[in-house]
Amino acid sequence: MNVLVRTKEMMKLLSNQVMEIPSAKSEVEFRLLDGRTEFFELSSTGPIEFKFETPVSHDNGETTIDLEILKFEVEATSKVLWPGQQVKMSGGRNIRHEALPIRGRVVVPEGKDLMDGVESIQDVYIQIETPSGTFHNTEAIQMTGSVTGIPPVDITFRSSTVTKIYDENMERQMDVYGCASTTAY
Repeated sequence: MNVLVRTKEMMKLLSNQVMEIPSAKSEVEFRLLDGRTEFFELSSTGPIEFKFETPVSHDNGETTIDLEILKFEVEATSKVLWPGQQVKMSGGRNIRHEALPIRGRVVVPEGKDLMDGVESIQDVYIQIETPSGTFHNTEAIQMTGSVTGIPPVDITFRSSTVTKIYDENMERQMDVYGCASTTAY
């Protein structure tokens, strides 16, 4: 379903349905344990699937909308760490891997409307496939952005943290930082 939702009434009608954003661009920097780094600009391999829950009004006048990203896949060709080879990042419940679900929340303060631009925070767990192996994070990468509708179209979510990335034996393999993702129709 590809409808831009900007009012609480519409959100209630469309909540719990799977929605899609046709594409996304992501940025991330990898830093291997030997100190080598590479900045990646990744493109989606298909639509981003997500669903949001029914909005909840709180006593303080705030409205929260919980959401889950069900499928997110982006890829790029390495130029430095694995020249000419593909690197893929994916996340969400509809991807077969060990990463945890990606959950988020939109917070609409009292007196504001979604169209005013409100904060959205996502706790992102990813799987990273490289020529050196398949890795994942155990602590969420917290991505924040200001949304003006659901789905969050033409919005950039950013993280300012450094996140440790592990292999299947829970041995640290790299760090990722400078994470950003922009959605687009």
